Amino acid sequence: MKPIFLLAERVEPEDIAVDHRDLWKGVRKRLVKGLKSNDLKQGMEELKVAKVAGEVLTNVIKGERQAWGLKDEGEEIPDDTQEITREMASFTVPQRASKAVD
Repeated sequence: MKPIFLLAERVEPEDIAVDHRDLWKGVRKRLVKGLKSNDLKQGMEELKVAKVAGEVLTNVIKGERQAWGLKDEGEEIPDDTQEITREMASFTVPQRASKAVD
């Protein structure tokens, strides 16, 4: 993966979008790994990492898009981390449970 863009570089909006997608793929891999784990403790740790990484990444991407003056065209980036937090929590809720497991 290409390192974070430096302000001195000429960067195309497509490059930034590709970088963001690559970063989200990493979060998704951790999420899937946690969901597929046969070890409950290890699976929960992976899900927690994915949740925190998703929250941080959402803020980083939002800031980068603002800094580069990019508009959201077809790519949906949550306005805040609440949407991602709810989505990630839904993955950590055991069947028939009322809330996520910590």
